[in-house]
Amino acid sequence: MIRVLCCDDDEFNLVFAEMILAGKCDYTLATNGREAIDYARKMEFDIILMDITMPEIDGIQAMKEIRRESLNQATPIAAVTALAMTGDRERLLSYGFDQYLSKPFKEDDLIHLIMTAAKTASNSMQSSNKPTLE
Repeated sequence: MIRVLCCDDDEFNLVFAEMILAGKCDYTLATNGREAIDYARKMEFDIILMDITMPEIDGIQAMKEIRRESLNQATPIAAVTALAMTGDRERLLSYGFDQYLSKPFKEDDLIHLIMTAAKTASNSMQSSNKPTLE
């Protein structure tokens, strides 16, 4: 089963993500960048969904810290953000995010993002046990 770390400081967004992910994958919820880093130290994930604007440690710094510490190095980290102005996608990808999804998003968009990351990770590992959303 696909393992997802979802990091967002907004309770509504976490509840929405949980509604989508429940029963489809193993997921862990983090409410800020510090928690995301701590979870990345302890667990491996198939994808990390990272909000950008958060207190304490924002999503950009959390992503950089996870990469710097070689935590989940091969794990795709997706910027899931309300930053949707012209150039935001390109800017966030240039910082090192692997994927980008703007809020608000549709359930199908999130599932597609997760499946794309899972397929990429599976292909890179050349695993016969490809992760699936159930």
